[in-house]
Amino acid sequence: MVLALGTALAALGYGLAGVSGGLFALCTALVLSGAGSSTQHPIASAAVSRAYGPASRGPLGTYNFSGDLGKAAIPALTSLLLTLMPWRHALWILALLGLAVALGVAVLMPPIGRPEAGVPGRAARGGGRGFPLLLTIGVLDTGVRMGLLTFLPFLLKAKGASLPTVGVALALVFLGGAAGKFACGWLGARVGVLRTVLITEGGTAACILALLALPLVPTLPLLPLLGLMLNGTSSVLY
Repeated sequence: MVLALGTALAALGYGLAGVSGGLFALCTALVLSGAGSSTQHPIASAAVSRAYGPASRGPLGTYNFSGDLGKAAIPALTSLLLTLMPWRHALWILALLGLAVALGVAVLMPPIGRPEAGVPGRAARGGGRGFPLLLTIGVLDTGVRMGLLTFLPFLLKAKGASLPTVGVALALVFLGGAAGKFACGWLGARVGVLRTVLITEGGTAACILALLALPLVPTLPLLPLLGLMLNGTSSVLY
């Protein structure tokens, strides 16, 4: 129910953004949308983990991969809509799609039982000293990812990209990210978490520096590789 309501709140935020008349109202709508969207990762990941138990690594990878496909499809769809209608109408269509997804979650998602009581996890038994390190890496990695994705449209616009081109560019980033979920999960299982994190974070830094230095045309083919490196770390941390 929390997942369905959160998804509906995210959709409501997009709908309010479509009727906003100023910057403050737009930011308020986006805060609501972000608050609703934030329910998706923890609850959906927990549902997959509880449903599959020790065999959940593959299903979790599939879940994350499918999420990146959605992230790639929505910017591309929005770019198409912006060529056909004003941006407010495009946001309203996205809001309706979000409400439909929320309804689907409420009706179709089977109930998932709570974890068994009395079975303490590794951290509860006093182990798991690596979790604070993983948490720190995750915070830094997410900060870089969100910061880059926030400023990427403005950077591309400064290079001369049109609004539809920016949407296509974001789709390329997320398609690369979807590939990164699979590739880096496979790589982490073979060379280890630490080495894979060093590869993906180093690759991310190199791609960001190239993104800053290159003109628009060479930048576009670089974006899938950037997405692969950018999202690969999160797959390994999971």
